[in-house]
Amino acid sequence: MSTKVTRCFDADFDDIVRFVTRLNTQPDHHIGFFGASEADIRQTLAELEPSVHESSVVAEEDGNLVGLMGVEYDVEIGRAWLYGPLIDHSDWQVLADRLYAAVQPLLPDVVREHDLFCDTRNQNVRAFADRRSFALRSENAILNLDRAQFAVVPQLEAEPFTAPYFARLEALHDHLFPRTYYTARQLVDKQDADTFLFIASDGGELMGYVFGKVQRQAEQGYVDFLGVADSQRRRGVGRRLLSAAVRRIAEAPEVQTVNLTMNTHNTAAMSLYANLGFTVERTMMGFRRQV
Repeated sequence: MSTKVTRCFDADFDDIVRFVTRLNTQPDHHIGFFGASEADIRQTLAELEPSVHESSVVAEEDGNLVGLMGVEYDVEIGRAWLYGPLIDHSDWQVLADRLYAAVQPLLPDVVREHDLFCDTRNQNVRAFADRRSFALRSENAILNLDRAQFAVVPQLEAEPFTAPYFARLEALHDHLFPRTYYTARQLVDKQDADTFLFIASDGGELMGYVFGKVQRQAEQGYVDFLGVADSQRRRGVGRRLLSAAVRRIAEAPEVQTVNLTMNTHNTAAMSLYANLGFTVERTMMGFRRQV
């Protein structure tokens, strides 16, 4: 049987959603960038920039989809996020190499970092990362808070971000999350009806900030960044910001869960999240390759 790897132009969007959902709900196939539910995966694929048909390659055998890898990238920081490899085939590693080779021409020359993010139980991606010289950069936990727990979150307030705090926000964001996937300017510019940036301040001093979003189609909210200045730790600032973020997300009746990702070694953050009712869904590994 011949397996062909091609651009994603002609693949049916619903077929892609079904393929990704079937595999990504299994821990030994799970890729963190996609999410876990069909609604989450559908929204993620629909929001890819460039679109999934422009940013992905597929493997087909006898007319059946057996592999997929997509990319999303940011030329400002020179980084790409690899949505895959997702493969249902006995020659997993061979097909992974072919998909990876096919997806690289889709990336601008300035993009020199490639990131993978998979469940710790995804042995195929872990072996692929090791074989292709991706270095382990983080171990993360995916945490969830179900709607049934929203009511017990404290009624704490935070302030909407305002422009006079930008320089302090940028300095704090770069200190806490150096070279992360969104710059401080992007946090500010991405604000809209479903994306928010809150701060905590005292006398003009920025104590901390939280950035999150409502994903209505996926029926979830996500807290991307929660940052507290070193001098403000253990003063309840993180609890205040996270509570305000959950309350903001809970305003959307579609939302059934709030999700976030955290470094497993951050015991203080884990204690905060557990105290507010968050539970661990899965543990992930992040890999990065310098090209």
